Amino acid sequence: GAPPTRRTEYDEQTPDPTLTHRRDANFACRLGLASVTGVGKEAAQRMVEARGERPFADMVDLIRRTGLTPPQVEALATADAFTGFGFTRREALWHAGFTENEEHLVGATPRVAAPMLPGMDELGLTLADLWATKISPDDHPMSHLRELLSSQGVRATTALTDIEDGRQPQRSG
Repeated sequence: GAPPTRRTEYDEQTPDPTLTHRRDANFACRLGLASVTGVGKEAAQRMVEARGERPFADMVDLIRRTGLTPPQVEALATADAFTGFGFTRREALWHAGFTENEEHLVGATPRVAAPMLPGMDELGLTLADLWATKISPDDHPMSHLRELLSSQGVRATTALTDIEDGRQPQRSG
């Protein structure tokens, strides 16, 4: 393969060669829309094609033009795919219930503001990521249990380096 691209500092004045890649040269991992639970290749392709015709005005426009089902919209909301429209995950999930498709008169769907919803805690975000994409880019799921496990004498793998091969470690604590 090709050698990794040299990283450079972000410069806002640098021309953006594409509309689909980062300009700051930091490395990033991106998942395709089809990798979101329940979305699939066909729906992902419809979203890409519709976006190619013109940008989506809002979440309702995306749903109308792509024919996404409510479970697909909920999965995308859980995967945090609607931040571009200014929604948190919980707000996007709220709005997923107010869908409009080509059978509805344009603009006939009520635009009900989401109630004041508390933000998701770190565990909730990790669980949402795991459900929606099967990976957690921010935290390892065990990090949320480490304190409890340690209090029960369960050692972290990093603490096992001083244990002799073939020996069972004594419970700590």
